Amino acid sequence: MPDAFPNHTHADIQRAVQGHTDTLTAFEGDLRMNLNSPMRDERFRATLRQRRADSLWMNVRGPLGINAARMLVTRDSFYVHNRIDNELAAGPVEAAQQVLPVPMSSERLFQNLLGLLVPPNGPDWSMRADSTLYHIEDEAGRYTYSVDPSIWRVVRYVERAEDGTVVDERTFTDHTRVAGVLLPTRIVLRRPNEGVHALMTYRSITLTPKSLSFPFDVPADVQRVALP
Repeated sequence: MPDAFPNHTHADIQRAVQGHTDTLTAFEGDLRMNLNSPMRDERFRATLRQRRADSLWMNVRGPLGINAARMLVTRDSFYVHNRIDNELAAGPVEAAQQVLPVPMSSERLFQNLLGLLVPPNGPDWSMRADSTLYHIEDEAGRYTYSVDPSIWRVVRYVERAEDGTVVDERTFTDHTRVAGVLLPTRIVLRRPNEGVHALMTYRSITLTPKSLSFPFDVPADVQRVALP
């Protein structure tokens, strides 16, 4: 633990967590995904690429490494090409949360997929400490960021409904250094009231790769469907 724990100020914590991570612009990762929801139970490997400013691309591989699907998320739209059924689904960006249950705005998505959440600062937020973590909460107790000062990373984020029940939870563990930046290799995403649970386990991560492509060509005879 840092010598000053548990007496860091709110500004100290925010500054230490953010560090120089706001200069990161893109990443590529290879991961395993376990997704459980009332609609589907899936386990797959995928290559994930994101440019912080605008786009997320994912290539999903099924058994035996077969390229099963590709996904593209832009600022306002979401596309999935099911290569096995030759089907192209398109809809608003919010529909992408059926596949990755995290906020889909580009900045927040980038932070969540790399475990780089930064707790807010200001008069509406308070701070407390237990034996190992700082907890930063809003005035109404709806949002909580738990920060581990031994690594200066948000290790848990919780959003609650007005009645106190958890509606969104994200945990970030098994951190390792990538190009000098401490990143989690295990991310758990939960929406208990929707019965959604996703586990992302990174096998490799490359920060700010030299080239980043988002190939999304589809056959002319692809069947097109709309997402809600």
